[in-house]
Amino acid sequence: MKKVWLSAFGLATFLVACPSPDVNPTPKPPSDTVQEAPITPNGTLGSFNDLLNGGKALQEIPQATNNSLQAKLKSVSDALVPKVNYILPTSAGLSPMQLLSALQSGSVTKLLPQATVNQTLPRGNYDCRSATAANPNCVKTNSDDYKIVFTNSSNTEVVLLADWDASTAGTASPTQTVTTTNSGNTYNNELPTKSVFGLQVGTTKIVEASISAAWAKAAVKSFPSAVSTVEQIGLVNGSLKGIARTLAGANIVIIRGITYAAGVNKVSTTGDFSIVDSDTFRARWNIEVGMTPDNPNTVLAPLIGVMNYKPTGDSKVAASLEINADQYAFKFDTSNYIESPMAISIANGLIFQKGKTATFTGILNDANKNCIPGDELNVTTNGATQSLQTILVNNFSVTAPATTITPSTNNTTTISACDTYTWSVNGSTYTTGGTYTSTVGCHTETLVLTITPSTTNTTTISACDTYTWSVNG
Repeated sequence: MKKVWLSAFGLATFLVACPSPDVNPTPKPPSDTVQEAPITPNGTLGSFNDLLNGGKALQEIPQATNNSLQAKLKSVSDALVPKVNYILPTSAGLSPMQLLSALQSGSVTKLLPQATVNQTLPRGNYDCRSATAANPNCVKTNSDDYKIVFTNSSNTEVVLLADWDASTAGTASPTQTVTTTNSGNTYNNELPTKSVFGLQVGTTKIVEASISAAWAKAAVKSFPSAVSTVEQIGLVNGSLKGIARTLAGANIVIIRGITYAAGVNKVSTTGDFSIVDSDTFRARWNIEVGMTPDNPNTVLAPLIGVMNYKPTGDSKVAASLEINADQYAFKFDTSNYIESPMAISIANGLIFQKGKTATFTGILNDANKNCIPGDELNVTTNGATQSLQTILVNNFSVTAPATTITPSTNNTTTISACDTYTWSVNGSTYTTGGTYTSTVGCHTETLVLTITPSTTNTTTISACDTYTWSVNG
């Protein structure tokens, strides 16, 4: 299951994040990829075992399916290996091999907008078909798009194209330049607002995708306790739609729609995509999360400003999965979030697995302070209503951490000193009398301190032979 998700995520990232050039005529995702809402659960209350068995089945996508999907994705990756390691001009941006390398190494930051003095999107047509080991340079012609044509190791022509303003799909959508200022330096970042991407190997359109996006800047903290802020660029709203196919033209991944929107008080996302193989896996979701920024004027994606946001608790979550004829769904609403001690109210909670349901409602917290959450969150099946805490203890062997009770002890020290006194317990020096405490673990030390200012007096005496000083005898 994990590998399937990672493969899908990697392909989706390739679609949306990097300049994956489009195919020869015009790349455009199929018109029938219409995003749909998550399925509405409609079943009867099941037993707790029904739900457990459904959960286990959800984790057991056959290994053969996973292997098949991995093989298809690898065949596409292999088809992008060029016959000659051609060289693009330094201004051309990342080559397909650099893009693949960044994805495979997990260096996704290389694909995100970077703050340089003047960052513009790579453009130009680069014909690399005539590149040789002796002369690996590609031939460039000017273009508003970014296109690379090369021959792969199997002598098949590969075309990658990024149409940054989506002019090939209709009316052009101008790019957006966001200017940020940090440490006295000004940076201009060109970003797409609507683009189409594609990848063609031979006559097969492997990737067809489109994105739309709106960007904004905001002053955000680099860590929670930071005093100063820096200007960063965030995605205010965006969408992705696309399809990926095998070299034979069979569908691998269909992204009917993934959306994201960040506002002053809410972040939302919707999604609908499928992984098509011997099993058909489809995921859909609709999620709204209430968020409050430190700066009430900030409209910025918590993707980069997460430390500047706090959850309000007002959220709605609905998600569904379909594997062949089996359906799974999960939904709930939340409100009244309390940060410490953590508590959040949950309503309209429902779990749906293969026609059987369970409901849950209440407060997710640790009211009895035994470090097992859910004593006030009730889950109802056809057998009974139990707290989430009871379910965790009885069915998942969750236990409270061992507790050791140590009796508290204390000690009081009374000291009188002139001018100052340094307490050996905590190393602090005091110049004012008073009562001070220092607690370590279960032991408390108390210092009752009297500070008397120093005084001086001079007496002048004349005497024969001897003199006895009355001050000290």
